[in-house]
Amino acid sequence: MTAEFSGLADLVVRATVLLLVALALQWLTHKGPALTRHNLWTLTFALLPILPALRLFGPSWDVAVLPQAGGPTDDVQLEIPVLAVPAYAIWVTGCGVALASVGVAALRFHRLARVALPVENEAWLRQLEALRKQLAIRAEVRLLQGKQILTPMTGGVWKPVILLPVSAASWSEERCRIVLAHELVHVRRRDALRQLAGRAVLAFYWFHPLSWVASGLAAARREEACDEKVLSFGVRPSEYAGHLLSLAEGRAPVRAVLSLPMAQQSRLERRIRVVLNPHRARPGAALATAATALAAGVATGVFASVVDPIRHETAQDTGSKVAEVSDPEDRKVGDDQEDCSSASDTDRPCGRLFVAPVFDSDLDRQIAELKAVKAGLGTSSL
Repeated sequence: MTAEFSGLADLVVRATVLLLVALALQWLTHKGPALTRHNLWTLTFALLPILPALRLFGPSWDVAVLPQAGGPTDDVQLEIPVLAVPAYAIWVTGCGVALASVGVAALRFHRLARVALPVENEAWLRQLEALRKQLAIRAEVRLLQGKQILTPMTGGVWKPVILLPVSAASWSEERCRIVLAHELVHVRRRDALRQLAGRAVLAFYWFHPLSWVASGLAAARREEACDEKVLSFGVRPSEYAGHLLSLAEGRAPVRAVLSLPMAQQSRLERRIRVVLNPHRARPGAALATAATALAAGVATGVFASVVDPIRHETAQDTGSKVAEVSDPEDRKVGDDQEDCSSASDTDRPCGRLFVAPVFDSDLDRQIAELKAVKAGLGTSSL
């Protein structure tokens, strides 16, 4: 196995271990707050890109899961060097395409924000300011409205923006409050930054099926965590579910933009079931479970970074291989000549060779003895 191929396989195994444990922790905490699971996925996506760095600068623990790197070649292994370069080329191409799609989606959002107009409704602006103070958001949040915007959404990593459709002018005061609260919770939790980082990690691991599963679960838990926070403001679950249905109803498909839309039909059914569940977990509940899940995530990330699934060649292995591939003519000497095991400490001929002791502590003596051996070989009869 070549070093390039083993390095790629090594990274895939580590990422798989981390993602599988994150999926298990998600299932174990499914009765807890969605905020816990969203934070767990945030931690997972933060650990995935630094797995190679942790492996280089951290300790190592060999767990031989894959074949030994640098081992003997056979018919299958001889094909690996040929396949390694195309594999890297395919990975780089896929990564580039995925990153380009993220860039296009970001440009589309900025274009929507650029052509949108500032909201001048005083009631909306007062609600925005009151909720911003309630959530302790220091950054200025722009409130814009445009014809091309079909559903409320927020975006902007450093300069947060909330975009509203033109139909928002006819919304009730209660819907206005609910929509602004939901979008401002995204701003408060810096979900736009989490989304951008998650998309970048997904582009890096685009070939890994579990990374796509994790990305979808992280997005679902993100919206459920915001729903939990809005409901904690005293909003009735049935009323909140009704607003979600109304906002998602009749929404036409739109091109993907790098934003956080409030209502998406693909995830709406589960969100409404969670909202209407009378036994749903509250934010801040089960703190011990949340802390345990996050600690387990950190431990898994450390384990995945230090475990070495490919057994690397050691000095002992190298010595064994050298002995195995030594000149077969040397091994025949013992069969054709008299046994030299009984030779005394004094130099004496044994077949074609002289047996001369070697003393590591006396370099001059070694040289003299080597010269004696050479002279003996020159004078011995064949």
